[in-house]
Amino acid sequence: MYNAENVWLSKPRIAEAAKEEIWEQLGDISGRSIRIRNLANQWREDAVKQAKKYWNERIDYSREKWFFDSKRKLKEGIGWGEKDGFIKEIPPKTNSLLVEIDKIIKAKLSKVYEEITQINLELMHQYIKLLDQQEKIKYGKQIVLIFSDIGAKLSKPTEHLPKSVTSLKTIIRIEIKALVGNGWGDIYWEDVVKFKDNISSNIEKFITAIFDDRVELTIQALEQAIAFYNYFLERQDRYQQETPEQREAEKAWIDQQRRELDRVQKGLEAILNTD
Repeated sequence: MYNAENVWLSKPRIAEAAKEEIWEQLGDISGRSIRIRNLANQWREDAVKQAKKYWNERIDYSREKWFFDSKRKLKEGIGWGEKDGFIKEIPPKTNSLLVEIDKIIKAKLSKVYEEITQINLELMHQYIKLLDQQEKIKYGKQIVLIFSDIGAKLSKPTEHLPKSVTSLKTIIRIEIKALVGNGWGDIYWEDVVKFKDNISSNIEKFITAIFDDRVELTIQALEQAIAFYNYFLERQDRYQQETPEQREAEKAWIDQQRRELDRVQKGLEAILNTD
């Protein structure tokens, strides 16, 4: 009964809402969704290229320092003192790689984040407030949760990993162990190349997984916003078509149901108060 009356009271608010403004919001959100879809692949590919370039440059530096002899001839491998010096340089290089990748992903995803922050959520909440109480709670929570989740995951992409993604730090630790795990043997250049390529491959997988996940979540958020406005417009069209007679008949039915409910409740109270 309460909800029926609440819906009845919401109808004039929804019917009188500014339709043109809603259509403007729909156009804006749809445009941003299309723009993200069209540009996401390029942003992701740019991020992968930058990260791989940074990593290749770190390895190229190590090759120049440790794997060329005095005659500028590439050594097959290194051992003893050279090996120790090379190994000591690996953690700082991989740590700087992780920092750089985090910066690269954030920079590229900032373009997605910018599209999200341009959406007028305050205006959307104003339209949500026009709904009946039940729908107001439903859409209010839905919009707040999905957009706050997107904000967190776009601003801290490497802290909130998709469930199926292993941290790059863990993968690098495994690759380092495979490279330097043989404490007595030499480190061969071909093993360093394999180490470089394995990490490079995982860099691409890592960035791609994060980027695709964030873009998909963003598209879903935009689709939720579009779905809300379409729902609102559908309700508005329906309510605008109702005649004053229909509204009066609905109000009379609500009043009748309330009287019936009051009668039943009083009857129950009388029974309970009987000795």
